[in-house]
Amino acid sequence: MLFFRKKYFSGLDIGTSSIKLIQLRESKDNAYDYYIRSVQYSDKNDPTINQLREVIEELSRDTKRLGDVIMASIQGISIITRYIEIPKISTKELEVALPIEAKRFVPFPLEEVRLTYSVVPILSRDKHKMGITFVGIPRNQITRVENFFHDFNIKVKKFETPAFSLARAFKASQNYRRGETVLILNIGTKYTNLLICRDGSVYLARDIRLGGRNLTWSIISPKAPDYSKAEVKKRTENLFAKNETFVPIQAKIEEWKREITDSMDYYCNYLINSPLEINRVVLMGGGSLMTGLADYLSKAINLPVFVDSELSGRLEDSSKEKDLTRVSPVLKYAYGLALGAREDFS
Repeated sequence: MLFFRKKYFSGLDIGTSSIKLIQLRESKDNAYDYYIRSVQYSDKNDPTINQLREVIEELSRDTKRLGDVIMASIQGISIITRYIEIPKISTKELEVALPIEAKRFVPFPLEEVRLTYSVVPILSRDKHKMGITFVGIPRNQITRVENFFHDFNIKVKKFETPAFSLARAFKASQNYRRGETVLILNIGTKYTNLLICRDGSVYLARDIRLGGRNLTWSIISPKAPDYSKAEVKKRTENLFAKNETFVPIQAKIEEWKREITDSMDYYCNYLINSPLEINRVVLMGGGSLMTGLADYLSKAINLPVFVDSELSGRLEDSSKEKDLTRVSPVLKYAYGLALGAREDFS
């Protein structure tokens, strides 16, 4: 009798300050395990290749195998994600029509871009049209990422931008409500990933080059004289509670809020004539753990705001259970990638 080892579908999110790995096991109970490894970098400097190599080699030793099917992260402000509506056509016709439509929105030559798309429920409810969300990624950026993983001998099945992974991860959580339109903010160290989605379909997405470390730099003061101490202060105090702690971060918070409100305004007034009302704001990522941020943002944009700290399924390593609530918002991108790896395999 032959016994076959269960497959592991992995999501690998390589960030500025940490590498996150979710391994989703082929099972009925959605069993998974997670790994987070910090990358040691200081202040404004992104981690070096050697630093990343050390962490990935450590991950490989700890997991014995990164996964059978791996989907990995790719993000950046040069990636274009756009929702459009076009007359209903066949899949074959769409392959020809999409580059023509995309050319109106992509600010560089299409031969330098890799286009992918997803057919989504239409917003305008025009029965004669279809909804498409397409992604344009500069080919040189894809080549850099592919070479990066090739150098580490990691066989990646597919690369995916944050929007689709985060929408997928949220749809799989118990916080998801069918038919609800949500604004998701995934606040990382370097970027904030912003997307508007409904039932897993993405209608607006962009990466904002403003993240948690911008706030950390603002906090550096005689009471928190270096980056590491300022980071601790940011994570342990409610900086929104008093003027003396809020004033240092106010400029960055206002800049970040403007990006959010401008994106919401674009969605509501320019993307399409009849957008769906945004019901809630969902926070993810390490920056979502800032005490007081959800309350402040809710008052600032007059919408309910909450932190999604739920990963569906059963955690295989029970010893990690006590830390899961604290780290689960950080794992959302990796979790969505793992779910995508399983879907892609199926």
